[in-house]
Amino acid sequence: MNLECLSLEGNFSSFLTDAYLQREVLAFNPLSKLRIFDICGGTVNLTLSTAKRLANLPAIRELRVGSWRLEERDFKELVDFAQKKGWDLIISRVNRSPAT
Repeated sequence: MNLECLSLEGNFSSFLTDAYLQREVLAFNPLSKLRIFDICGGTVNLTLSTAKRLANLPAIRELRVGSWRLEERDFKELVDFAQKKGWDLIISRVNRSPAT
């Protein structure tokens, strides 16, 4: 599949985890054409390891992690990781969820 933008909004916290993304998505589709990865809504159980895995995708240019369970130190590590690799990658932490 030649998916270029994955943008989901909703409550995915009950199933969207690092293991799910690896087993149920990346195992079947390497997302080699993916340019934008964006999940917003409720907090999702995705971590730094998944962020680094997605940041390594060949076409990725924007990784939006606002709804992820990332501590501030993890977010900084991710930004440093991308900068050290010299990647042209936008990593944003804006959560576009409506206020409750």
